Order: sequence, then C-alpha cells, then structure tokens
Amino acid sequence: MRTVAPRDRRAPGPAGFSLLEVVVTLAVLAVALALSGRLVLESQLGLLRTQAELANPLPRYALTRLRADVEGAASVPAILPGWRSSPLVAIASDGGRVAWRLSGEELERRVLDGAGATLVRHVALREVAGWRWRAAAPGLVDVELTYRARDPSGVPLAGVPRTWAPPTVERSVWARIALRAEALP
Repeated sequence: MRTVAPRDRRAPGPAGFSLLEVVVTLAVLAVALALSGRLVLESQLGLLRTQAELANPLPRYALTRLRADVEGAASVPAILPGWRSSPLVAIASDGGRVAWRLSGEELERRVLDGAGATLVRHVALREVAGWRWRAAAPGLVDVELTYRARDPSGVPLAGVPRTWAPPTVERSVWARIALRAEALP
C-alpha cells in the first residue's frame, strides 16, 4: 500500500506583501528620512550660530566693563545734549577717572590720573565699526556700540577648505546705564 504525504493546508489568498505595499512603504520612509535630514541640518546651522556668538564673548565683556565703570561713577561730563563719539569719561567720587574711546577700530578703556595722563590702557574690543554715547537724562547714559562679527549662517557644511572664513556682519548693542544713586541730585 502506498502512503501519500499530506499537503500543506494554507489559507487561500496571497502570501506576503504585494509590490504596491512595498513601494508605498519605501516612499513614506523616504519622505520621513528627508524631513529628518532637514531637521538635522537646521539644528546644525543653529548650533554653528550659537557657537559663533559664544565664541566671541568680548562684546559682552566690553559692555559689562563699561556698565561697571559708568555705574560706579559719580558723574559723566556732558557739555552738549545729543549723541557724540568723543571719549566717555566716568569720574568717580574719589576723583579717579576712566575714559572709554574709539581709536581706529579698537574700543579702548583708559584709567587716567588726576592730570589726565594714561595710567593703564586696555583694548576692550577690536573690529569696532561705531561707538557713540549721550547723557539721556541726569544720571542716565545711553551707549551704542557697533562691531563686526563672523556670520556663521553663510558657512557651508562640507567640501570647504580650512582657510575659508565666514563673512562678517555688523551687530549693534545698546545700553542705558544709570550712575550711582548717591551721586544723583
């Protein structure tokens, strides 16, 4: 007697995925990868911009130092109203003076003696495009500082020689600084 092997009993219908289902899945996956790639690229550019700002702390340092000098002053001589680019001299109550001035493209901080001679000269910021100040009101000084900074938004991501430097842009910072309260009338 002959024995017959039983046949596979599968459910009727196609087995596996159809070609159309595979193509649709790959298309959805391609769109998702393209969108995630764009997000990664935008986050990398944002990181470059933030890194460039943090890599140049000197504008913040210069403004902080200027603020400390003016806030500690008993007076700031302002002969005429309006904006001026002349040196800003902060006079302390003990008679000490600190002068801030633009020399070429450098913002300088000078500590002066009683006769006006420079005791200490310090370059607080380089690549300064503009500097101006005014006595806004009794006891208030407005300062505007414009400096050149690297613009990382124009940085290409690949295939660029290491000697390439990003373009520079001009940025401005503005501050209103109050003199010491005890020095005000």
